[in-house]
Amino acid sequence: MFKSIVLFFDNVLRSLIRNLGGSVGRSLRYMYYSRRLGSCGKNVIIDEGVIIQGSRDIHLGDDVWIDRYCILMAGKVPLEEGAKVLTNPNYQHDIGELHIGNNVHITPYSLIQAHGGVQIGNDCGTGSGAKIYSLTNLPTDSGKPDRRVCYSWGGELAQLSAPIVIGNNVGIGLGAVILPAVTIENECFVAPYSIVMSPIKENSFVSGNPARKIKERFPVAEAEAAKAE
Repeated sequence: MFKSIVLFFDNVLRSLIRNLGGSVGRSLRYMYYSRRLGSCGKNVIIDEGVIIQGSRDIHLGDDVWIDRYCILMAGKVPLEEGAKVLTNPNYQHDIGELHIGNNVHITPYSLIQAHGGVQIGNDCGTGSGAKIYSLTNLPTDSGKPDRRVCYSWGGELAQLSAPIVIGNNVGIGLGAVILPAVTIENECFVAPYSIVMSPIKENSFVSGNPARKIKERFPVAEAEAAKAE
């Protein structure tokens, strides 16, 4: 009973501070989430309207800005029977965790769904409305005799779960989508509205559905010099 009361007032408090504007709102949200996240660095901004689910499995570095109306979801969840679960050898954390490095800006209306695990490096950013899904549904049948796939709440869906790894100095453009098991190596840029379904090699500019390498992001000599620093 006591635990239920505490949870009730915690939900009320979170709802009250979620949409407070200005420096007061930012300060209150930092005070609240810095005590509830798995870890939280310095100079973290959690802006108005941000929804955070599974806070204990979310880890933020220094100088991170979670901009207005973003959604961060983490935590290991039960999967449907027969779900396809893949590994990602580049992922260094527990399944269900979200790890965001230093100097990262997640811009308005972006969504990071980390139930399969998401790792984002340093000096990264998203364009508005970018989506990162480590757990998604497959366009296959649900195993029912009539092959119906139900997308309503509680429906039986074929699922795919796999960690996503995003390296350092990576930009994800406006409205782009990153799907499970993808690794995007350092120095890459994903063009707006692209859908990334396979690994992206270092220093690539990719575009399309599915995303394909168009060119080097930086001149090779410049990229090599940046790595040497």
